[in-house]
Amino acid sequence: ISIISAMGVIGTKDDEHVNAALVNAIRGAKRADQESERIKRFVTIGNPRRVRRLSKKLPFLKGYANGKEEAESALRQYFHERGCIIKPSFIYGGDRINIQPPRIPNDLGNIASEVLGMYPLQALSDLLPDALAVPLSPPVSVEVVAAAAINVALGIVDGYTDELEGKEVITMAGTVR
Repeated sequence: ISIISAMGVIGTKDDEHVNAALVNAIRGAKRADQESERIKRFVTIGNPRRVRRLSKKLPFLKGYANGKEEAESALRQYFHERGCIIKPSFIYGGDRINIQPPRIPNDLGNIASEVLGMYPLQALSDLLPDALAVPLSPPVSVEVVAAAAINVALGIVDGYTDELEGKEVITMAGTVR
C-alpha cells in the first residue's frame, strides 16, 4: 500500500489549520501501519525552501506555509525514509487562469516552464534573494507532478526519493518507466 496526498489550500479563513490537517492523516496512517508496516510509501506535495521562506514573509501566505511545514515535519517524523515530499515551485494545469486558488493554464504554463527553465535564468535565480528568485523558478505541470508521485509510490524511482525538489528532478521522477 502507498498513499499519495495532494492536500493543500490557499485562501481559506484558516490556511494553517486546513493545511496542517494532513498531520492527522499522517498520524492515522502511521497508527494503522504500526503492526504490519504495510504502507510502503507516503508521498505528499510540499514547497521548495525558497518558496517556503518567501511565503512566511507574506501575511496572506504565512498560514499556508506554516501548515505545509507542519505536515512535512510529521511525514518525516512518522515515515522517515518511506516518506517523500515532492516540491515544485508552482504547479500549472487546466484550461483557465484562476486567482483563487492560483492557477496558470497549460498553454501559458508550458511556455513559462520552458523559458524559466533555461540555464541562464536559473543561474541568475540562484544568485538572487527569494523575492526575486521564486518568480523565476520554472513551474511544473500537474501531469508531471502526478506521474512523479505515482512513480515514487510504486517504488520505481531509485535514489533520491525522500525529497524531490525542482522541475528537473520532478520531471525525471515522472518519466521513469
